[in-house]
Amino acid sequence: MKFDETTGKVVVDDTKTVATVDGVGYPTLQAAIDAAEEGDTVELKKDIPDASVANFTGNGQAVFTIKTDGITLDGNNHKITVTGNKADNVSTHVISINDAANVTVENLVLDGGKAATSGVHAFKSTNVKFNNITATNFVGAGSIVNGSTVIATNFNTSGNGWGGVNVDSKDYADTKFTLKSGTVQSVYTDSISTTEPTDIVIDGGTVGSVGIVAAGKNSVVINDGYVETVGASVPKPDITVTGGTFGASVKDYVDVDDFKYELETADGEFSYYETMSAALSAAGDEDEITYIGSTTETVTHEVTFVYNADRTVTVTVPDETDIKLPSASRVGVKFLGWSDGWRIYDAGDEYTVDDDVTFTAVWEAAAYDIVIDDDILHGDIWTSPKSEAEAGDTVHVYADPDAGYVLEDLSVTYRSGRYELKLTRVSANHYTFTMPAYNVYVTAEFTSDGFPFDDVRSNQWFYDAVYYVWANDLMEGVDYDEFNPNGTMTRAMFWAVLGRIDGETITGSDWADEARDWAMSEGVSDGTDPNGLVTREQMVTMLWRYAGERDGSGNLSRYTDGDKVAQYATEAMRWALGNGIIEGTTATTLEPQATATRAQCAAIFMRYYE
Repeated sequence: MKFDETTGKVVVDDTKTVATVDGVGYPTLQAAIDAAEEGDTVELKKDIPDASVANFTGNGQAVFTIKTDGITLDGNNHKITVTGNKADNVSTHVISINDAANVTVENLVLDGGKAATSGVHAFKSTNVKFNNITATNFVGAGSIVNGSTVIATNFNTSGNGWGGVNVDSKDYADTKFTLKSGTVQSVYTDSISTTEPTDIVIDGGTVGSVGIVAAGKNSVVINDGYVETVGASVPKPDITVTGGTFGASVKDYVDVDDFKYELETADGEFSYYETMSAALSAAGDEDEITYIGSTTETVTHEVTFVYNADRTVTVTVPDETDIKLPSASRVGVKFLGWSDGWRIYDAGDEYTVDDDVTFTAVWEAAAYDIVIDDDILHGDIWTSPKSEAEAGDTVHVYADPDAGYVLEDLSVTYRSGRYELKLTRVSANHYTFTMPAYNVYVTAEFTSDGFPFDDVRSNQWFYDAVYYVWANDLMEGVDYDEFNPNGTMTRAMFWAVLGRIDGETITGSDWADEARDWAMSEGVSDGTDPNGLVTREQMVTMLWRYAGERDGSGNLSRYTDGDKVAQYATEAMRWALGNGIIEGTTATTLEPQATATRAQCAAIFMRYYE
C-alpha cells in the first residue's frame, strides 16, 4: 500500500485493487462503496469470481450494499459470480440499494450461481437506475424492487428461478419499475398490499410475460416493445396497452377504442395503430391488417397494396371507409404513386372504399446527387457522370493536381459522412466507385511533391512551364530555391537545355563547353557568342534546326513587326508560330530580336517537348 498525499488516503497497490473511488484503490468492492460520497463513482477494476453468501442467515442480506445517496457503481463490464450455499428461506442479493436516492448501477454481469436470490435489489430507494446489466442463474429473479422507483435500460435476464423482475410494494409507497430496453424473462408483481400501488411500465425491450399474480392496488402499462404474454390470478387486472407488439394473449387487454387498425403477423403476434399508414409501414409479407375502428359495420372490403413482386399487404375495412393512401419507399427507386388500373394516386390522397380494390406501387429509377467539395486546394476533381447517378451505377472520379502537387487522399462518403465508399484505383488520378442509394460527397487532398523554387508561385502564368522543365530535368534553378523566372538566358544555356532534351547529361563546371560541343555537332548552332543573350528568333531557329527544319505554316504578316524577322529565321518563326511553340508578345507584335526571359524559354521548351 502507499499514501496519496493529494487525497490523504492510503492507496492499495494496483495488483490488489478490486475497485477505485476517484483513483483511490480499495481491496474489496464493499470497501470502495463505503468510502464513496455523494457524486462519486465506484469503478470495479476486475472480475469477482467468488462473491460468497455462505455466512448469510437473515432475510434481505446482500453481498454488497449501497446506502449512500447519489453514487454510481460502474462495473466496467466485469462479472460478479456468487459462490457458496445460501441458507433455506433466506433472501440474499448480490447488490442491494438500501434506502438511498439517485443511485446508478451499470455495466455489470451478475451470475447468481443458484446460490443467491436476486442480482440487484432496490429497497425503499428512489430514482434508481440500472443500465447495461445482465443478471442470470439466480434462485429468484434478476431484480427485486421493494418500495422503490427503478428505471432499467438494456437490462437482461435469463435462467432465473422466479424470472426477470419481481416488483412488490409490501405497503411501501412509490413502488414502480420501468423497463426501457433489454430482454427480460418476466416482469410481475405478487404484492398483497392493500394500501400502496405497485406499478409496472414497459416502454421498450422484449418481455416474456407481464403479470399480476396476487390481488392488490397494482397496475401495468405497456407503451412499447414486445410482450409475449400477460397473465393474472385475478380477472381482468388493471393492465393498459397503448402500443407495442404482442403475443396473442395480450390482445384481450388492448382498448380498441384507442386504435383503428390491428396488425397480425404471420407468426400470430399483434400490434395496433391509429393510422393505416403506420400499420402498413410495420407490416411484413403475409401479415394481415384489419380495421377495428368500428364494430357495427357488417359489409367489408379488401384493400390490397402491391409494393413489389415480393411484398403485398391486404387491409380489411368496412364499406364506405375513407382511407388515406400511404407513402412507400424502396432503395434505389423513386415512388411515383399508387395505380388502381385507371389512374395514379399520390401518397396522402383520400379514397372511399366501396368495393375490393388493388393499388400497385409505381416506381422509377432514382438519381442521387454527386456533390464535390468546393474547398479543395491545389487541384481539381470531377466525375463522370457529372452531378448525379442512379444506385448501382459506376461513377468515375478524376483528379487533376496543380503543377507541383500530387493527389494525397480521395474519399467518397454518404449519409452525412458516416459511411465511406470503397474506391477502385484505375490509375494514379482515376478511381471508380459504385453509386449507393444516397447522395454522395467527394473530397480530396493534394500535397506538394517538393517543388523547390520560392520565386515561382502557382498563380503566375509561367508556373506550369517552370514546373515542367524542372520535373523533367530540362532546366535548373540559379540556386537551390531560386529559378529567377525574369532573368535572361544566354545562348549557352539554351544549348544546354536542348542537349538535355536530346538525352545528354550536361551539368557540372564544364556545362557550357559541353553544351557548345553538342550544339555544333548536331548542327543546331555555330557555337559563337556562348555568353550572348539569346533572342526570340535565335531560340526558334535552333529549335527548328533540332526538329529537322520542317516547313512552317505561321502567318508573319498578322504582326506589325513580322517583316523584322531575320531572313535566316523566317521559316523557323513560321514553323514555331504554326505549331504553337511561340506566341506574340502582344496580339500584334512578335519582337523577334528581343531577348527571352528564363520563364519564356521554359514555356517554349514545354510546348516543344510535349
